[in-house]
Amino acid sequence: MKKPRKIHLRDVVDLEAKNFNKEFQLDFYDHKKKLHVVLHLPQWWIKYIAKDLWSVIEDEQEELNKIKDSMRLE
Repeated sequence: MKKPRKIHLRDVVDLEAKNFNKEFQLDFYDHKKKLHVVLHLPQWWIKYIAKDLWSVIEDEQEELNKIKDSMRLE
């Protein structure tokens, strides 16, 4: 089975969030791949999305720390 590709924040070229009446819309744009994804979600999902996005940010920070550590060793 192929390992799922890890998504990095840097891969998302543009991200826009809009709040509507009882609906939350996320627009993801990747201009290199000419990809546009729109998610329409109920507002109560925001806390779950925020939790997952925070884990992505923490993963990015961990990767940056590894790069910084490797630069110190050189």
